[in-house]
Amino acid sequence: MIRFGKEASSTEVREAIYRWIDLLVADRYEDAFEMMFRLPTDEWTPDLMRTVVRNYGFIEPLRDGRTFRVTPRAEAVQRGECGPSSDIDWFADGRGIAHFDLPLNGEWSDVTAIIDIVNQGEDRVLRLNDIHVL
Repeated sequence: MIRFGKEASSTEVREAIYRWIDLLVADRYEDAFEMMFRLPTDEWTPDLMRTVVRNYGFIEPLRDGRTFRVTPRAEAVQRGECGPSSDIDWFADGRGIAHFDLPLNGEWSDVTAIIDIVNQGEDRVLRLNDIHVL
């Protein structure tokens, strides 16, 4: 699990999330899963993450049968209004939330990973909130 000090910067968090995305590119969903803090009630698993990515942000397959995979950020091209977005917002209590668009099949998509930055003891950790179409 990735841990940050209470003074972690947006740059540090952004770089950690980029490493997480790189694991998805390499189809290492289990390793990406291990980077995140989890609550006992969290439903995300490596297989669910892979399924949601494959189905463009949904659990059910697309009607046309297309499937998707996360591809390298540096190689992704812009498609319509979709572009590389990586926003991090901080709250007064030190928590935060990050929204990162995922590059799928070589193009920037509107499938977004939403990652909570939560306080855990003396540290901050990342927790996958959702992956869906924004």
